[in-house]
Amino acid sequence: MLRGARQVGKTSAIRNLSKQFKYFVEINFENKDHSAAKKVFSHHSEPQIICSELTALFGIPIVPIEVKSGTQGKMQSMRIYLKERNVNYGIRTSLENFCTYQKIYVYPLYAIGQILTEFSLTSTVHLAQ
Repeated sequence: MLRGARQVGKTSAIRNLSKQFKYFVEINFENKDHSAAKKVFSHHSEPQIICSELTALFGIPIVPIEVKSGTQGKMQSMRIYLKERNVNYGIRTSLENFCTYQKIYVYPLYAIGQILTEFSLTSTVHLAQ
């Protein structure tokens, strides 16, 4: 989810970044055509449930990515999601150095670009209609 001031290039930046991924889902909360996806967020607050619902809705895998501005956090929601949904891995970016906690790969914020190459994310884009 991306939030911020109006007219600063958020949409353009995300669409440009999306070209690097095998799958990409764009949900515009102001677009009436995206009502089914919006309901997922309005009915659920747990990341693991949201990812499961979006996976079912769009028919594509959702790789959970957690972004933290510091080094604190136990990643409990991420661990539960990976276990309950039998997901191979999750990704976390933070101020921590490179490391791995079980099936969670941690990348420092300065190295986010490496995620694209490390996980062979390629360029098929899927946009929500």
